[in-house]
Amino acid sequence: KDPTFRGRNALTNVRVKSIQADITAAVKAYHPYVGNSTERTKCLKQLGAIVRHHCGDHSSCEQVKFCTYTEIKSKHPEWPEEKIREESQKKSKRQKSVMDLSEWGINVLERIIAKRFNTKTIDKSAKCGSSNRCEGFWAELVKLSEGKRIQGCGTDLWLSMVELCYCMSGNERQNVKKTKQELCELLNVFYTPIKNEASDIMKKRADRNYARKASEKGKRKRQMAKLSQDHRMGKDKNKAKHHRTEKVPLAKLKRSKVDKCMKCGQNGHKTRGCVVLKAPNKQKKQLF
Repeated sequence: KDPTFRGRNALTNVRVKSIQADITAAVKAYHPYVGNSTERTKCLKQLGAIVRHHCGDHSSCEQVKFCTYTEIKSKHPEWPEEKIREESQKKSKRQKSVMDLSEWGINVLERIIAKRFNTKTIDKSAKCGSSNRCEGFWAELVKLSEGKRIQGCGTDLWLSMVELCYCMSGNERQNVKKTKQELCELLNVFYTPIKNEASDIMKKRADRNYARKASEKGKRKRQMAKLSQDHRMGKDKNKAKHHRTEKVPLAKLKRSKVDKCMKCGQNGHKTRGCVVLKAPNKQKKQLF
């Protein structure tokens, strides 16, 4: 609402996504060290430095992997500040410009981040991690049980399916082949070389597909396909309305706290609470 904070260098949609990505990266980096007081302090300091990092103030950036400016400064401490900023902008893969906010606006964003991530909540947030393994477990369970949980839930068959999926999950799908071999030994079933060869072919195919999808080329293809689909369906025109920057006040606004009635014109009450009777509507004169 304040015109001094509008424009391309303010809190735009792209800038909000960048801040969100930085918060996610900091929390994920703390995930393997949940409970360590030293790593917790480093994570909270990194979260507190994100807003000023986007505003061009890197005095609070201590970790090199999260700040290009700090990385270049550690490699070339003799360089002047202007040259370090120029090289960091060239090396940066995201924003080429800094966010232009006042000190009051920076404090507002920092309070919002500190309210969500602090010493009481950071461990709970970092413990969540990724749900990929959990989703993979349930997907494998549905495939084996054909999704008939209503009929099989609580029975010996359902519990056997759950235990089988638990044994097969984890260790980057290395436990699948190991579990099958152990089951064949317990059931006195011969695990044929043809089956081994087919399993190896399926594993090679799955690894190749995973490497292709996880590569930068695969990510870029999915991104372009999504943008192309949104453009064909007309969704890209409405993306500017998804985030409203007015929800986060970036400047102090002078608003009158005195209620003024629009019916009688007096201060101290609103229109809906006014006791003044509404004037009757004028009757139209009929012309004969």
